[in-house]
Amino acid sequence: MTKNEKLPTKQEQMQDSLKRLKQQPKCVQMVKLADRITNLAPAPDFWNEAKRKAYVEEAKQILEALKDSNPFLASKLQYKIDNYAVEGDDNFVAFYTEDAVIVLDKSHPKYLKTFKALNRLNSYLMKQYELKLFDIYRNIADKEQGNQYKKVGVSYLMEVMNSKNLLDLNKQTDSSVDK
Repeated sequence: MTKNEKLPTKQEQMQDSLKRLKQQPKCVQMVKLADRITNLAPAPDFWNEAKRKAYVEEAKQILEALKDSNPFLASKLQYKIDNYAVEGDDNFVAFYTEDAVIVLDKSHPKYLKTFKALNRLNSYLMKQYELKLFDIYRNIADKEQGNQYKKVGVSYLMEVMNSKNLLDLNKQTDSSVDK
């Protein structure tokens, strides 16, 4: 069921995966249907509308390719697809610090990579130094509400780490944080 990541695009990876799955016994195909049924639970808050749409489109491809393996699971997957919340007004996600909020625009092309990097940084600092840069994150309903917060960038994160003596910005002595 693993996708071949050597193929250049996600679409090609999916088509290859489905082609290989169709060559497997029906019980293996049923596992893929059941997997996607389970994964079509409400999307994580950090997914933007484009990501949710792509995920549903992928589910439709899986259904079309494997629907004959088990009619019951196929109908369950169709129900999940039909009732999956794709649209929403969740255009922003916010990371709350002690004195500021880092607001990310979910429509930005590099949004997901930025979100994951900030999340990894937060996890790393918590594990290594017991420092939590972000208390919570949640959706911001609309752009106007997001504008009432002090927006900060990477320089702010570096200042916070520097203030906690985790990183000397001039000497960059902490190679672990630098990485």
